[in-house]
Amino acid sequence: IAGHSCGRYKEQEKSAERAKRDLYRYMHYHNRYKAHTDSFKLESKLKGLIQGKITVSEEKSAERKNSELRDYSWVHNGLSRLFRSRRVLSHSYAFAFYMFGDELFKEEMSEAEREIKQNLFEDQQQQFEANVERLSKILEEPFDTFEDDAKVMALRMEIINLSTLIDGLCKKMYECIENDLLGSINLGSIHSIAPYKSKGIERASELPVCFSNKASNT
Repeated sequence: IAGHSCGRYKEQEKSAERAKRDLYRYMHYHNRYKAHTDSFKLESKLKGLIQGKITVSEEKSAERKNSELRDYSWVHNGLSRLFRSRRVLSHSYAFAFYMFGDELFKEEMSEAEREIKQNLFEDQQQQFEANVERLSKILEEPFDTFEDDAKVMALRMEIINLSTLIDGLCKKMYECIENDLLGSINLGSIHSIAPYKSKGIERASELPVCFSNKASNT
């Protein structure tokens, strides 16, 4: 038809580009999620190895009569912090996939607002992630072979300090989700997440008012 330009090809090309972009985005978040779940599985095997190191170290401390090195709870605490942090990190990528995608909150944020919020969240996430990787590496140290007690004490302080730092970063990321991300979206009062606990996470069913109850009252 004279003067008529068919846009079908361009529309198909546009759809193909979007599908490619969506696939790339999905793979990014899926790969990060899987990386942390895989790390969690590998690090779970550390528990037995670390217990063996502790047994050897305790025997050495008893021989030296060094009371300062008889308590190795700091190793167990560091390992527990690592396990909890891995779970939080893996779930944080699933959260980000939906939070910053087009599926749920497209109408709640402008592109500029979404970019600002995503950068804020990813900054928190990356700080948290980097220190979790540091803790994972430090916990693999062969402290049972250290002949110098000062070296063991230095490792002890490093694990304690890093565990405390990670705890604070995890709490900060929770607060970012609750206040800066979900808190600014028009969801009424239905946006509470399980509150952060240093020694674990409350189940959603233990919240004072659960999601289903709030929904039924609106």
